Amino acid sequence: MPALERHFSGAMIAARAKQIHGIMLLLPAMPAEERVAAFLLRFSMRLAAIGRSATHFTLPMAKRDIGSYLGLRLETVCRAFHQLREMELISTSGKEVEIRNLVQLQRMIGDYRTRQSLP
Repeated sequence: MPALERHFSGAMIAARAKQIHGIMLLLPAMPAEERVAAFLLRFSMRLAAIGRSATHFTLPMAKRDIGSYLGLRLETVCRAFHQLREMELISTSGKEVEIRNLVQLQRMIGDYRTRQSLP
């Protein structure tokens, strides 16, 4: 039943996008790697919602602009991307990004939210 499958898939993507949006509100308190991870996840979910690949895409802006959007310096954004590559969560080539471990990237952000809610 393709129509039903599309409906459930769309609902799951919408729910995940809403969760990622909530995470974006926490950005000012997040470490740089987690801010960049949240940015990549949010962009990934937006692409998935329109039927594009959630794991392989071209960045919509330069790293300097991503830094401005996230409130980070260019050098910090570059280090965050490097750290995510070192953790084997992503691979990059210029503006091309491949999310190699979507679940772990999501867990990284979820772990931050959990730490923030603990007394």
